[in-house]
Order: sequence, then structure tokens, then C-alpha cells
Amino acid sequence: MKKIIILVLILLPTYTFAKIPFTLIKVLDGNFSFYGSEMIVKKDARYKVVTPNVFTSFDCLSIEEGELSYTSHTEKDFRIQVYNANLDCILDKTLTPKIPNDYKIISTSTNRFLLENNECLHLIRVSSTTKKYREEGYQKLYVCNSDCSIIEELCSSSGGFITFYLYVANNEIRLVVEDSYYTSDAESNFRTCIYRFSDDKSTNINNIKARMSKLKGTFNLQGIPVPEDEKGFVIRNGVKILNK
Repeated sequence: MKKIIILVLILLPTYTFAKIPFTLIKVLDGNFSFYGSEMIVKKDARYKVVTPNVFTSFDCLSIEEGELSYTSHTEKDFRIQVYNANLDCILDKTLTPKIPNDYKIISTSTNRFLLENNECLHLIRVSSTTKKYREEGYQKLYVCNSDCSIIEELCSSSGGFITFYLYVANNEIRLVVEDSYYTSDAESNFRTCIYRFSDDKSTNINNIKARMSKLKGTFNLQGIPVPEDEKGFVIRNGVKILNK
């Protein structure tokens, strides 16, 4: 008897990840964020002005000059659309993430520059249809890949998530999730969850920085000598800096 061997080929998408691309590295009590148009950092007798270019919103569908984007959603699916500068539709997808049956979508955020080859990452914020406000699990935040074939829970809240943004520190991309939650004695509080971005392809952080820079400018810090004979706020080259 002859044995027949059948080979089954599984075609994988051009880009996928087998695990969540964000790793929780720290949870801070309080609402930590970047505020204002500038941040001042003192180092080596110089004040370095960090512009908002060091961080950006996670939500970023338009990544080329002249692009227009729009996102809409129902309780169970969401749609993303992008038109280029010539007003040609270059992206139009309706996606249905596999969220629990007793949850509904209340907002989505899509990022197009963290991954290469025009692939996306989505943050899906959902609200429970059975739990009450102030109950743990009232809201959940999920992350999923481009076609929503892979979805994992990022965090859970008894209140709600305020904002999501990305920033660069220690030569890595980090995601910040601000959470307004309630303690067991029903007191309102805040926490800041910080995640490290990583993916199965070990994307070069310099490539990501370049893509972020294309959107927001350069990541270089501007070094300004500290004037020894002045105090308070002073203006140097049109930049307001804090003198010692």
C-alpha cells in the first residue's frame, strides 16, 4: 500500500504578531502627562527645550501630506477611511473585532505609522452593557492588528479611559493610557499605565522615530546655555526658558 502524504500550506498575512505588541512596564498613581507647548529639562548647565514632537497621539490615520481621514463605528464594528492629496480613496475598511457579547464599542483609535507596509494597530474602547458605572470592568481597552484577526485586552477600568498617546524615552516607544477609575470605597482616582511598544519583527526604533518625525518634526533637543546673571523666565531665540 502506498502512503499518500498531503502537505497543507498555510498562507500568512504580510504582517502579523502572535502576541500583544505592548508590554506593561509601570502603573503610576495619578494623572501623569505632558502639558503645555514646551517642557524644560536641565542638563549639563543647559536648559533643553523638549517640544511636543517628543510625543504624539496614538490615533493617527493620516500620515502623508494632504491626507484626509475619518473613523466611524457602531456597537460592534468600525470603519476607517483615508483619502490622499488627490482625493483618491487609498484605505476603506470596515472591521469587526471579536469583543465580548456584553460589551459595545464606544470609540476606536487607529495608528498607521508604528508598523511598516501600511499596516495598522487599533485601540478599541468598549463599555459593558451589564455592569454599572464604577463597577470594575465597566470599560475595557483592547488592542488588535490590522484586520482585527488578533485582539487582546490591554486594561480594564471601573470608570473610563481619558486619552492615549505615544512618547519616546530610553530609546523606546511607549504608550500611555490615562485611566479615571473608582476605588472600592467609591472614591474617584487616576492612574497612568505605561506600555513599551515591541513587535515580532523587532522594528528599528529609528525607523519609527523617522515616521513620527515626519509627522511632528525632529526629536532632537535644543540646547540653550543657562544665563548666569538673570533669573525667572527669559527669552532666548524666541523660546521661553526657565532660568535658575
